[in-house]
Amino acid sequence: MQAVFQRAGGMGAIIGGVMRAAGSFAPAVLSPSAQAVLYFATDVFLLLGVAGFWLKQRASLGFVGALGLVVFVAGILVIRVTNGAEYQLGAAVALLGVTLYSAKTLTARSGAPFAPVAWLVALAFSVAGMLGFAPAAMMLSAGVAFGMAFVAAGLETLGATHFGLVSPRSTSTRSI
Repeated sequence: MQAVFQRAGGMGAIIGGVMRAAGSFAPAVLSPSAQAVLYFATDVFLLLGVAGFWLKQRASLGFVGALGLVVFVAGILVIRVTNGAEYQLGAAVALLGVTLYSAKTLTARSGAPFAPVAWLVALAFSVAGMLGFAPAAMMLSAGVAFGMAFVAAGLETLGATHFGLVSPRSTSTRSI
């Protein structure tokens, strides 16, 4: 049963990640009501993805990694409870959560580096945009990087072995 939930979480992360990356371009092509539906569905899939990460890595997450996932969920809840009115606050909290998770994953080498590095790139883009360096381009880039990080984490959750998206601990140490 756990494997089914973990796979659902991996698929949710991939779908939510693609939707988040595509959602970066939504204001240019979708009506506000269509955007609201897209963003709600995206958040549901991202939350499903986080559940999948937790199921796969709960033994190696430690306090900081688990706290990061809880903080991410809190950020999404801020967005949803305020009906998007506090999007900037919720997005910052969610990004802080995946930053904590990323730091733990990278320092413990408990997962493939692509997703954590992409989340940190999203953080860098966000900070650059907030400091006034090409704000629109930086925020769009942050959304794409954030979404692609979820795609990578979803692939790892599913056990993908292509493109270096497999955990270092799950690779064979046998010589060829």
